[in-house]
Amino acid sequence: MAKLVALVVLLIIGTALGSPQRKPKGVGAAVGLPGFTDPYIIGGDIVQGRKYPGQISLQVDGDHNCGGSIVNANYILTAAHCSQYEPEELSVLSGTNNLKTGGTRHKVTEIHYHEDYNPSDSWHNDVSVMKVDPPFQFDADGNTAPVTLPEQDIEPPVGAEVTVIGWGRLSYMGELPDDLYEVSIFIWNHSLCNDAYKPDGLTVYPEQICADTPGGNKGSCNGDSGGPLLMENTVVGLVSWARGCDEKGYPTVYTRVSAYRDWIDSKVKA
Repeated sequence: MAKLVALVVLLIIGTALGSPQRKPKGVGAAVGLPGFTDPYIIGGDIVQGRKYPGQISLQVDGDHNCGGSIVNANYILTAAHCSQYEPEELSVLSGTNNLKTGGTRHKVTEIHYHEDYNPSDSWHNDVSVMKVDPPFQFDADGNTAPVTLPEQDIEPPVGAEVTVIGWGRLSYMGELPDDLYEVSIFIWNHSLCNDAYKPDGLTVYPEQICADTPGGNKGSCNGDSGGPLLMENTVVGLVSWARGCDEKGYPTVYTRVSAYRDWIDSKVKA
């Protein structure tokens, strides 16, 4: 285990998003996600209007820690490595693009992360759902709304344009914005992504997908974990891990949501 953690520290800047000093804790904690302590989306723009009404901020002791998506009135979807807390430590902010103004706060009452989640093996099965209280209130204006999930085992095509969103830092050691940011990137060939990470002793599993731009320097970094990768307003991925901060040739790895649609449905009760 010590050798594995050392490898990850040297080579993988994981995407556990939180206040800079915070790390997940508890059984199954994402101990393989240290590295640069400042999360950020690179090369993005401020989201204008309530373009993403399903986006939430998952917070620890009142501080933004991860992203996530509203599945229905009672549940959110996020990454397993964002879930290594007791429910009473977590809360959810919904219905706003700005962490300081507006929105509705919800307690987390239940946490269900995948039974086979393995942070020691390329963060395989990095997916979780959480129940909230009070339930989300969906309004006619679309200020707060559930996301669309893909059908089981449907894969986004290589080269498809996708969007990742989050509240991460804008540059290394830079400003931590209150505003939600977005950036467009592209789905990578799975085999090429796996080949890129083999020298690091990591595997990109079939249940994971990769996205980046050809030149790098756009997308999520060690931040925005659990937040959505969107294709035509459908959540096709969850921010999981990466080497470097969108380093050229090393795309970010996302949990492929369609591989877990049946699992999500089994855990989420309307």
